[in-house]
Amino acid sequence: MIANGFNIVENRTMAKYLLLFETGSKTSKMNSTLFLPSTSNTSGYVGNTYYSGSTTSTQAIPYSYNYTVEKIYLDLYAVKDVKNKKYMTVWDGYIVVER
Repeated sequence: MIANGFNIVENRTMAKYLLLFETGSKTSKMNSTLFLPSTSNTSGYVGNTYYSGSTTSTQAIPYSYNYTVEKIYLDLYAVKDVKNKKYMTVWDGYIVVER
C-alpha cells in the first residue's frame, strides 16, 4: 500500500527504510522597537497673515512578546544500514509552526 508517498509494507521485516520522528517546542522572547511616523500640524495668524505648517518625526515604540515554535524532526534511514550499525541518514528535515 502506498500512503503519502511511502510504500507501506504488511510485514516490517520487508521494509527498506525506517522513518523516525521526534517532536519538540521552544518558547522565546522577542524584543524589538517599532518606529512610527508622527506628524504635527499647526496653523494660525500672525497679524493678518495666515500660516500653516507640518512637522514629521519618527517615534520609537519598544515592545516585546513571547512566541512558541513547535518542531517535528524527521530522519529517514536505510534498514540495511541500521542493521549494520551505520546510521547514515538518507534524508532529514523538520517542520516548524508558530503557536
